[in-house]
Amino acid sequence: MKLTEKPTLITVPFAKDGNYNEIATKSTENSLAKGIATYQSGFPPLTMTAISAGGIPPSGKDMNGILNDITAAIRYSMSGGLYSYDADFSAATDGYPKGAIVASYDGSKIWWNGVEDNNTDPDSTLASVGKIC
Repeated sequence: MKLTEKPTLITVPFAKDGNYNEIATKSTENSLAKGIATYQSGFPPLTMTAISAGGIPPSGKDMNGILNDITAAIRYSMSGGLYSYDADFSAATDGYPKGAIVASYDGSKIWWNGVEDNNTDPDSTLASVGKIC
């Protein structure tokens, strides 16, 4: 990739002022039956079934919600934002990978992770992490 191939910076998350649904992490029988998209399942099969066969169209609000989440994260990263350690995220992803870089909670330090599957908060201990600056 070349420096000149840099994508356009996203200054506003998609559908920031539009109608969108908060996207749930996990599907339920109810969400599947209603054709509600979730991060776990995406759009359910019912939304990919012809309407003539009993299917329902996907919700535009679900699509706006998904694109809003994605572009908000991209926007934060494009602005140079660095995420701090998050215990819930760490637990859900089996820990941070070796080489991950996270900011301290107050944003005054940057931590480099030295081990795989690390669930240790670098602000609480220096085990398995090194301070970059």
